[in-house]
Formats: sequence, C-alpha cells, structure tokens
Amino acid sequence: MVKTFEGIVDRYSGITVDSQKETCDIDQLDIMLSDSLKKWTEEAKRCIWFKVHISEAAWIPLLANNSFNFHHARDNFVMMYKWLPTNRSANLPPACHTNLGVGGLVINDNNQLLVVVEKHTEIAHWKLPGGYVERVIIHPLLGSCPHIKLLTMLAKKKLLGSSRALLDIQKGVPSASVVTV
Repeated sequence: MVKTFEGIVDRYSGITVDSQKETCDIDQLDIMLSDSLKKWTEEAKRCIWFKVHISEAAWIPLLANNSFNFHHARDNFVMMYKWLPTNRSANLPPACHTNLGVGGLVINDNNQLLVVVEKHTEIAHWKLPGGYVERVIIHPLLGSCPHIKLLTMLAKKKLLGSSRALLDIQKGVPSASVVTV
C-alpha cells in the first residue's frame, strides 16, 4: 500500500503538511513525497506547503530537489512551497508584509453598483471589488485619477494578536482606530 502525506486542505485548494504532525523516516521521504505529489496533482491541488521543523531539517534538501521553494522561516521551522498548476503562475503573498487593502465603489451611469464574488472563499458573498496592493502604488494612482476619492484604507498587520487598523480619510485628514478581531 502506498503511503502519502495527508496535510490540511485550505480554502485555496492547497495542502499544508506539518513535519511534526506527519512523521516520516528520512529514507522513506523521497518515495512518500513523490506519491503524494502525484496524488495532489491528480486532485488538482494548487499550492503544497511543508512546515519543516528544525528537528526534521534533513527534509529540506529533499524538498528543494523536488522543486520546493523557501517562503519564510521562524526560530524553529522553515516553510517551503511548491506551486502545482502548470497553466498559471503562483499568486502567493510575500512572506513578511503589511497588507494594504483597497476597495472600489463603482457606480455606472444607470446607478448600478459593481459587486463581485471571490473565486476562492468558504462562503460565497457579494462584496465591493478590491484587494491587497503594494503601498508604493497608492499615492501615484490617486494623483493620476481626478475622479477617485479615498474613503477608507485598511492596513492589516499581524501583531501579537490578530488586529486590523482602519484608517479613515476625510477631507485629507487621516484618523485611525484599531479593532481587535
């Protein structure tokens, strides 16, 4: 019987394997990884993540030899990933970052509001179009579009807990409030 890694499926159809939760002898890792990648490719999984704890550091060269890349690391683990779809490039957030969210309120000449439904979500719902952007493009974008009014910016950075900082811009004067979620 072929043994494969199970991992945890995320909402983006990815898999995360934790080396402390799914153990494997180093001499069996190559075949188990190969069989798992074959299974996940057949299941149309997207991104495969391996959280490799320092006690299993010997896994790292084998993962790298199987086209896994480094994403981020902490004191006691490294996170590696492999993007499986061959028809599109990986759309992963950078490892260490502050998210800056921008949404648009778009109303056409018939007073119709543009709304969207995200492709990868646990619960489908309507929302305003938008997403995360790099901080460096906000100011040039606003300066080049005379009909854009900046209502609210969301800057999200993981601190000790989970929090969101809401920056409300009214008449060019920012005011901030932090809401713990």
